[in-house]
Amino acid sequence: SMSSRVLLLIFCCAVTISSCSVAVVLGERLPTEREHHSEHHSHPHFRHKAATQPPIVFLPGFASTQLHSWGYFNCPNSPVDVYVGDRVWLSTSKVLAVDPFRSSCWIRCMMLQPLNQTDDVCKLRPATGLNAITELDPGAITGPLSVVFKSLFSTLVEAFDYGPENMIAATYDFRLPPMIMERRDRFFSRLVDKFERLRQSNNNTPSIVISHSLGGKVFGYFVQFVKATKPHIWQEWFDQHILAYFSVATPELGAVEAIRAAVTGITFGLPISTASAKVMTSSFGSSAWMLPMNDPRLSRGEPPYPGSAWNLPVVTIEESVVGDASTRAWLEQHSVEPEYYAQARTRQETERQAEQAQRHREHPATVSSSVAAPYFVTERDSQADDNVVDQSDIILPQTIQRFMIADVISGEMFQLLSVNDTHLGVLAEIMHKYYFSDPLFNALATPAPRPPVRHVYATYGINLRTPRAYRFAHRVNNTAPGGEFALQEEIYETIDGRWYAHRPGALRDTYLGTNGQRKGGDGTVPYRSLSWAHTWLETASRVHRNPVEVNRPGKRDYLPGLRWLMGPKKAHYNEYHGTDPHGRETTVVEFEGIEHRDIIRTKVHLDYLVEKIGFLSGRLPHDTHLNSEIADDQPSASAPPASPHADTGVVDEMPLQQESASSSPQPKLNIELTPSPPVGTSTPSATASPAIALSHTDVTDLSTSELNTKAKLLQEQLASLKQSMEAIHDELAAYRAESERRHAVACAHGEKEEEEDDDEEEDQVVEVHE
Repeated sequence: SMSSRVLLLIFCCAVTISSCSVAVVLGERLPTEREHHSEHHSHPHFRHKAATQPPIVFLPGFASTQLHSWGYFNCPNSPVDVYVGDRVWLSTSKVLAVDPFRSSCWIRCMMLQPLNQTDDVCKLRPATGLNAITELDPGAITGPLSVVFKSLFSTLVEAFDYGPENMIAATYDFRLPPMIMERRDRFFSRLVDKFERLRQSNNNTPSIVISHSLGGKVFGYFVQFVKATKPHIWQEWFDQHILAYFSVATPELGAVEAIRAAVTGITFGLPISTASAKVMTSSFGSSAWMLPMNDPRLSRGEPPYPGSAWNLPVVTIEESVVGDASTRAWLEQHSVEPEYYAQARTRQETERQAEQAQRHREHPATVSSSVAAPYFVTERDSQADDNVVDQSDIILPQTIQRFMIADVISGEMFQLLSVNDTHLGVLAEIMHKYYFSDPLFNALATPAPRPPVRHVYATYGINLRTPRAYRFAHRVNNTAPGGEFALQEEIYETIDGRWYAHRPGALRDTYLGTNGQRKGGDGTVPYRSLSWAHTWLETASRVHRNPVEVNRPGKRDYLPGLRWLMGPKKAHYNEYHGTDPHGRETTVVEFEGIEHRDIIRTKVHLDYLVEKIGFLSGRLPHDTHLNSEIADDQPSASAPPASPHADTGVVDEMPLQQESASSSPQPKLNIELTPSPPVGTSTPSATASPAIALSHTDVTDLSTSELNTKAKLLQEQLASLKQSMEAIHDELAAYRAESERRHAVACAHGEKEEEEDDDEEEDQVVEVHE
């Protein structure tokens, strides 16, 4: 009717006005389309366009892909049903449509059959296209709250004119373990086909892969899949199809937060209870993929360091029974120590404790589950009830169980706790069935090695409060016979790797020590898991550390006009770069204070990605940190690294390195270096130093800004070359002086043969230097 349409129009106007009001309150004015376009193109990064550019493939993280329904599901007692084509993950309207008599219809629709990883009541499949990972729940209000890769897409399109023909999303069902991803959806087989089609449709140009969080572990499994399916040509395949790989905030050694999600549940910010979230995620086979793993560096004599907190248990369970005052009165009346009244609740519980104690006696160093005061009070003296007036419930301490990472990743902890929680037992079965029995690769046994790609970049945030261990309280009462777990204490790491213990309600946290590496994680993933990428630098011939401080643009002032009072906003990051003997480059970048989920939309990180992608595409000079203040201990800026397309080794002693033939055409200046003639020959003064000739036909096609950039790069290379030649001449002069001294000594003693040998050696060295 007309009245309903008017009301709908008024509602839409109110939402628009409220959104604008929020922006004004925060000191932010919504830019117009022209201002937005000019702002991006005025940025120094948005200056260079190229006809040929490497395609980009995006691998999203956990819960970062839309899931759509491919069937109808009638939600009982709910006003919202699920139809074919409906977006289930994520749909705020379906999340809020809670069944008042049963569990949420949306949660039931999201769940899988845990033991066979098949659809339960809804058939959900990942959406395709870039829209599937741009925003999870598009809308005027929900869209900005569920942004995933939208900022990165906008930045790359504005910078390099990327389009749908060379920028794709490799979407997958984030609920599945890798084995089922291939068995049900043929994900990895289709990903191989995508890379091959992208190369054919882009002039045989290899692709760039950008993964975030769990997407990095998916790419690590993909590497093993290619090695298994192409056993003899897998290295050639990677060289031809993948130019570079950007691993963004990948939990290579897992995250402790996954334990909390399995034991108590994590809501992911959704309006659901932790118990409902636990039921839902316990059916996901991918939940085990993010559990913390053993660190192989510990077996090589690395941390725990002296005074380190690394050897603390990752999970501590305090079990207790909720009784009444008569139980305590009976114990006090008989003056008997509680451990002598060890009565198990079930026979299975007795066998579990006996097996656990035996294992602890046989392997005290490897088995971390220890039992303190193992008693269970399950029977009460009925006559004592009449003598006790206060019948209020009390909590009697029962057992303390401690588990290390080895107990978690082996599934032993979940198997032991399955007596109290069947969901944890299901998780242990998932680990054995879909990971330990995976014929291709056990993703829980060892972290993935460095991908066999020419250029690997690992970027992540550091020094934020990140969970490292938990202490749960398990309480059993009449209403919950199996018991329930509650978070009692969280141990976290923060800046400089300091560990603290936090108890809810405590006035201050307890300091425990440091993690030995003197750095904290990114708010979700511990630093030790993120820093596994540093092991990829072990084969490098030389590793550079490059500390950078840049302005942090895009930050809005909450009080307009007071930026000058608060001072400039800076962002710090350390860049570690190395090249192995095969010419493959590895770069690890640690951004100060950037959170795990925010890193893919933080402008400082986006600028870094644009800079490196521009370098790989041949459109930006390498190592150009705009608005940066570089520390004194960084390597010289006059020593550019090797070409991104170089397949040969790198000579560390030479500051200027020549580029080999590129695997893909790129618009570059034609540079010809004329070497100096041999020492001692007569040459014109104009050719005494290396000459750089520019091809006029190539220069005429460049714009003024591109020509100035290329000229600046050539000047830097020329200065570097002059420094190199001066160093060579100084070394040659020193050698000649030493040779003359030895010659004089040889003549004085009449050693004619030694003199001839020195002369021959001098000629060889002079020839090499020239």
